[in-house]
Amino acid sequence: MKVVFLSNYFTPHQRGLSDALFEATEGNYTFVATVQPEQDRRDLGWDVDDLPKYVVNASELISEDLSSLLLDADVLITGSAPEELVRPRIKERKLVFRYSERPLKHGKEPLKAPVRYAKWHRMNPASAPIYLLSAGKYAAEDYARYGLFKGRAYRWGYFPPARYHDVASLMANRCGDEILWCGRFLDWKRPHDAFSVMQKLKDLGVNAKLSMVGTGPELEALRARAREAGLSDLVAVEPSMPYEVLLDRMEQAQVLLFTSGYEEGWGAVLNDAMDAGCAVVASDAAGSTSYLIENGKNGYSYPTGEVDAAAELVEKLLSDDALRARIGANAYRTIAETWNCDAAAQRLLSLAEAIRAGEPTPDLYADGPCSLIKGPEQ
Repeated sequence: MKVVFLSNYFTPHQRGLSDALFEATEGNYTFVATVQPEQDRRDLGWDVDDLPKYVVNASELISEDLSSLLLDADVLITGSAPEELVRPRIKERKLVFRYSERPLKHGKEPLKAPVRYAKWHRMNPASAPIYLLSAGKYAAEDYARYGLFKGRAYRWGYFPPARYHDVASLMANRCGDEILWCGRFLDWKRPHDAFSVMQKLKDLGVNAKLSMVGTGPELEALRARAREAGLSDLVAVEPSMPYEVLLDRMEQAQVLLFTSGYEEGWGAVLNDAMDAGCAVVASDAAGSTSYLIENGKNGYSYPTGEVDAAAELVEKLLSDDALRARIGANAYRTIAETWNCDAAAQRLLSLAEAIRAGEPTPDLYADGPCSLIKGPEQ
């Protein structure tokens, strides 16, 4: 089966899935990148100088070759990419998977609804075999509001390369009292919530330190807040670091605090932390939380913005070594057994084969990647 993935740029969070698809298709896989990543993403370790051989830049292909590549594939996965590149394939009624985070990150915006309805239905005619890979639960919900992808939406996400440790040694290597927060310092990722959690923990007498790693416009404001609150000895605001180094930090941290709001369509930091066996306290607003976290089993979720609730959960984990170890081990198993790039690649190919064989809405998996979305999300 020949598979093409069309998106804006190639990221570390797509490498694992892409490697797995390249192997599963015996080399019949191509990733087409349409733009270069922004500088702030390069600062986070998004290397554009050492790309695998299956990645091609659209700008380096002549128009006819690019068109043929996209049209001749058995399966096209498309993320953020110019729609004119996808349109010829839709006209030919060839299989397309739309890989999407939630489109309504800024709310329903009713004034835009009529134009949005017409545009989205033109892009996704009911007669064409177009399916949604819902990166987070809210993507399927948002599109369902517009009558799209009913019976054609499947759970999906981001699948960073898993490191596949021995779970016992992974949990034994943890040391210290570090709470980790990492990502871009943007308002909608709510980094100040993490700072407020640390203030609550100090008031509770909890012995812990918070490390905030990233880059972005809120970095200096966070450093200033730590100084003004007299918490510089407990809160370290650090610049971004190479991706592999950050993963090593996750393997040492006791708790990862994931505070993002509804604008976080997925949030691959959650995958990374769980694969590292880190006990996670995650905002319920982020798209990945409801797919990856079973509350109290492999992590904890809290209502977004409610820092008291988040602080209580962090304190609970830090005060109970056995609980923290159990949560971390279960988090690791969630990624190693189900939400990983190899499973996702194999499931996607099986789903595509079933659709191409004539099954319009295959229901192959009970949960995890490529499980059919039913009920409230649709």
